[in-house]
Amino acid sequence: MKIAKRALGITPSLTLELTAKAKKLKEEGRDVVSFGAGEPDFNTPEYIRNAAKEALDKGLTKYTPASGTASLKQAICDKLKRDNGLDYTPANIVVSNGAKHALSNAIQAIVEEGDEVINVETYDTDEFSTMFFVSRAGFALNAVKDNLPVQGRVAGGVRGIALSAGGECIFGSQINGEGEIVVVTAAGGFKRVISSLIDPIGRNCKGVIIADVKDCRRLLFADYVTIPYTLAVINSDGSVAELNTEDISIENRVTKGKKLKRNPPLDPVRVVALKQKSDESIQLKF
Repeated sequence: MKIAKRALGITPSLTLELTAKAKKLKEEGRDVVSFGAGEPDFNTPEYIRNAAKEALDKGLTKYTPASGTASLKQAICDKLKRDNGLDYTPANIVVSNGAKHALSNAIQAIVEEGDEVINVETYDTDEFSTMFFVSRAGFALNAVKDNLPVQGRVAGGVRGIALSAGGECIFGSQINGEGEIVVVTAAGGFKRVISSLIDPIGRNCKGVIIADVKDCRRLLFADYVTIPYTLAVINSDGSVAELNTEDISIENRVTKGKKLKRNPPLDPVRVVALKQKSDESIQLKF
């Protein structure tokens, strides 16, 4: 049997993998506190169990609309209005089996082959973390999370970093201020900037310079680094060179970055991050 390419490209859930490892350790008698799946350590509340039993007794066991029953969607609308101050109608609601299901449906519905999808990684949830954005024009915005309000799925969003006409955000991630931002310019400048030196500020501004790109007018690559990893540098002649992020010097945010001494010299047109994952697979980040 031939497996479809889209299925082969799916990686196992890290959350479920961690949860399975924690369960195995517990079965071995180890005292483990699991921070894997967001699942409570107590039983489903009695009033919810009773409601499920009542639904079964009423015969509510037939097929339902794919987007959810009318009564459930109305209950969700009521909750959003009562608890969050958000106004929705049942026509705006789609019930799903968790976040992965909802994201999969949304991406399948609105993203075409070849479209660019920017993923903002949100691994850190502590109160000290911020949202960090880098623009193609060489500006960085370390945004206070409280200034980025939660939005409903049909909202247009809020402005994070103010981009000029034709501008582009090439990096966005939640950070905790304990790492570095690696940047590569189109002129071949490489450098690392300590992220904690860029003070958190409000959204909706151009940000501060993270690299001087006057001689090349743009950044090729930016990423947040806490653990060193390998970069694949694709040169203008099609050759590929590898370098470790630790080989890149730490500089202040307003410099151009340094050209690395390599033979032959690096002339980057694209940079790809090669990050080793816990299961020994490689995560590519462009």
